[in-house]
Amino acid sequence: MSLIANANFVDLYLGETFCDVKGLHGAVSSRVPAPAEWDAELIELRARCRSAFTQLDELEFSVNLEGQLLRVTKVTDVNQQDVFFVRRSSAQIRRFDELGFPDHVIEQWRDPSLRGLVLVVGEMANGKTSTAAGMVVDRMQRHGGLTIAIEDPPETSLSGEHGAGRVVQVQATRKTGGYAEHLYHAMRTGADLIFLGEIRDQATASEALSASLNGHLILATLHAGNVTQALDRIVALAGPRFENAHEVLASGLGMVICQTLKRGAVTRMTAQSLVLGGPDSLGIREKIRQGNTRNVQQDIVAQTNSAMWIKN
Repeated sequence: MSLIANANFVDLYLGETFCDVKGLHGAVSSRVPAPAEWDAELIELRARCRSAFTQLDELEFSVNLEGQLLRVTKVTDVNQQDVFFVRRSSAQIRRFDELGFPDHVIEQWRDPSLRGLVLVVGEMANGKTSTAAGMVVDRMQRHGGLTIAIEDPPETSLSGEHGAGRVVQVQATRKTGGYAEHLYHAMRTGADLIFLGEIRDQATASEALSASLNGHLILATLHAGNVTQALDRIVALAGPRFENAHEVLASGLGMVICQTLKRGAVTRMTAQSLVLGGPDSLGIREKIRQGNTRNVQQDIVAQTNSAMWIKN
């Protein structure tokens, strides 16, 4: 059993001749040398970090330590010495049906016929990846099949079997073409679900929209403050490659979930959603097609109120 994997700390600073720990539980200061009993594991971890950097040729990557995903950033100091900054990923795989989303959102995601683009959006550090990872596992456990999970770097340990399904997890590096290139190839694997860790550039947004029209199910996260901002951002990113980006999005969109974490004594999640699977879908798609994304807010409210009325 790994001492490091089971220790309570914030960061490791792993140099050629030193290892410091930040936020180690019970330590007398915020930064202390790593405990001597960690020495053997640190030698192995340092070697794994070097190997991963050599293989990926990326300054940021992930290392799996007994099921815990460690996010690593490599820097080179003024003495030309490599230092690896190691942090536990804060993302977790959470059960999708325990996150508090309305029934119509859960039912839409679990619909075996669902196709198109599904977005999980929110600001930084609001749990998008944890929610998306839970959705991947939920879909695989219910329907089986294969998921290709494309991340940069991976933030949860999705790789492997989940019920009758399997997830193949890959890192999208700049050297190998980034998200867009990996998505392009993933569409040719016959995968039942493709998970994109983040849509953040023109090429990825364009490939995701194209895939949404071709019978694929694409799940992706996106930085946006609310649902309508997410729609506008996708169009803005993909617009230079599509003359009719609004029309493509209107045809290919399946669902948008926006979540916000309110931290206090107890962390609470609030969410809004837009589901395109009911009788109101034609009207919503027409608003998006015409570029009237602001008016979609009315449909978000109507769907929320309808779900509350049905539940009551």
